[in-house]
Parts: sequence; structure tokens; C-alpha cells
Amino acid sequence: MGEMVADAAKLVEFDEDSYMPLPSSLRIGDSDVHGQGLFAKEDITQGTDLGLSHVFVMHDWDGEKWGDKYWERTPLGGFINHSETPNIYAEIEGPKVYFFTTEDIKAGEELFIKYEKETYKLLGRDAG
Repeated sequence: MGEMVADAAKLVEFDEDSYMPLPSSLRIGDSDVHGQGLFAKEDITQGTDLGLSHVFVMHDWDGEKWGDKYWERTPLGGFINHSETPNIYAEIEGPKVYFFTTEDIKAGEELFIKYEKETYKLLGRDAG
């Protein structure tokens, strides 16, 4: 059975429309700020769309209301650290959140976002 699965995996092809947990320009690494963070593997220009960071999930419909509603982080959203001087920002588009760079980022630099209360309110969370 395992051999059949391995053979099937060899047939999977990825293209630019395939889901990637992180953009090819980023990596996860140890952060001097907190735990692990996101780092540029190459220079990234200002205004770059880094991709999907959060998706709004609803399930357990009982015919009248959704039982569970929450924001699910992608790896991109799960490893970003806070800074008072961020180099990315979040843009909420309906049930999805995307990260964009606010400045040029050099290879090796960590990416940061500012955890703002207004954004957390839109995400339905408490910023503390």
C-alpha cells in the first residue's frame, strides 16, 4: 500500500496556482524577538503581495446559524511576529487576509507586523 501511495505522489504536479504554505521568498527561522519568525530568503520589494495569511472558517450549520466561526491562520500568518516598526501590513478582503510589504526587505531580514487593536476587532479577537 505504501508503495502505491509513493508512486501516486510522484504524479502530482505543482504550478504557480498550487497552494504553497509560504512564498518561495520566505523561510521560517529562529527569531531574536519571539520563538520563530518569518525571514526573507531574497530581497523583496515594497508593495509585494506575500499571500494569504488567514481564512475565515464557518462550520456546523444547524439550519439557522453557524456553530463555529473563527479565523484560521496559514503558516504565513502563524509565524509573523509583532513590532512597533512593522515592514508588512494586513489587508482584509472579505473572508481572507493577505500580507503586503510596506518597504523593501533585504535577504535575511525578519518580517514584522504591528498587532493593532483595530485589526484584531475585524478578526473578532482581543489584542490584549
